[in-house]
Amino acid sequence: KQILSLEEVRLLFSDNALADKWGGSLPHFALNLLAASTGIRMGEVQGLQVQHVHPEYVAVVHAWERKYGLKEPKWGSAREVPIPAKTSRFLAQVVEESPYREPESLVFHGKDGQTPVGHKEIRNALYAALSAIGISGEERERRNVTFHSWRHLFNSLCRSRIPDYKLQ
Repeated sequence: KQILSLEEVRLLFSDNALADKWGGSLPHFALNLLAASTGIRMGEVQGLQVQHVHPEYVAVVHAWERKYGLKEPKWGSAREVPIPAKTSRFLAQVVEESPYREPESLVFHGKDGQTPVGHKEIRNALYAALSAIGISGEERERRNVTFHSWRHLFNSLCRSRIPDYKLQ
């Protein structure tokens, strides 16, 4: 996997990017911002419940697995993950605008509110945003940029600041 450049990340999450790059889709903008700023996995984003979103952190308690639904995160790695203020603002807005705000509701839910937004929909929204900043499908494939690339980006940026044992 290759990671996006910092300039590409800035383009995807600039002040006007929600409208210009993400087609006005607040949930897709926010879930990608969350992944980019924390390095959490797609299943952990999909399994995030309203009760686990706090102003300064998200509690990663569940992950979503297509076959089994909500389960423990990979390797039993439940944890509290600090989030930047911008990420916090957009997560709060997603929760506020959702018709599903019960504590156990999924933050990034599908149409029925009981299952998360699907991985294909997440992937397609990311690929459309990448295209909007000039990364063609061909280039994206050549560079092997996927949703999981957010995790690689986060780890690369933290590598010199956080001891490896904590980063792992």
